[in-house]
Amino acid sequence: MALQIVRWEKGNEPPNKVFLEKELKGWGFRTEFWVDKPGTHYRDFRHPVDEIVWVLRGQARIELEGESATLAGGDRIRIPKDTRHSLEVVGAETLYWLAAFHKSGPRSSGRAGLR
Repeated sequence: MALQIVRWEKGNEPPNKVFLEKELKGWGFRTEFWVDKPGTHYRDFRHPVDEIVWVLRGQARIELEGESATLAGGDRIRIPKDTRHSLEVVGAETLYWLAAFHKSGPRSSGRAGLR
């Protein structure tokens, strides 16, 4: 599976959490705002609905089915339902990010798998 990352193209304009949450809601997604320290690692998750990971600030390495890439502020990736994936906070900066789940899915992603 080729990773389909959408890179931030708004130059020095930082991502706006409220705007992005509204955007995701318009696409049919429910959002969760997460803040994680460097070194945090979520391993081997699967969700019964599509997920979008959208980084607001910091860096995250995401792995899907054996392929990996680093996301920085403003970058996002859509993870198809039932796809095994992991996320690790990389670098020295705290990661601020949105996890968005299609509204047809569960009410909470949970924090199982934190390592």
